[in-house]
Amino acid sequence: MYQLPDHPEEARQTLEKVIEQARQAVTEGRDAVQGLRSTTVVTNDLVSAITTLGEELATEYPGASCPELRVQVQGASRELAPIVRDEVYCIACEAVRNACRHAQAGWIEVEIQYGDRQFRLRSGTTERHRPENCG
Repeated sequence: MYQLPDHPEEARQTLEKVIEQARQAVTEGRDAVQGLRSTTVVTNDLVSAITTLGEELATEYPGASCPELRVQVQGASRELAPIVRDEVYCIACEAVRNACRHAQAGWIEVEIQYGDRQFRLRSGTTERHRPENCG
């Protein structure tokens, strides 16, 4: 059994910490469930699937808090093994979600490269535009 401290300020701080941990657990649980739902990419169109995720995140993080997503493809798109496709999609989703939540970026860029003997997924962010006279 867990007991709160006898001092009201310590008790308040403890409760706030526990509430924040519960919020994080709920968010992580929701993200995990969403990840389970979204790993079944029906088609092999990663660009469309990742773009759709960006649109969904834009509704979750309205306004300037969620950066715009750009998805680019280099090379001729080709079928990937379903397990590879699903893993690539999960990795891309995690990268995009993290960038949306934490990067304070102007853009999130996802690049998919189909080579003759390799496949590459890259993601990155660009800073929000700042006036030139800003330090």
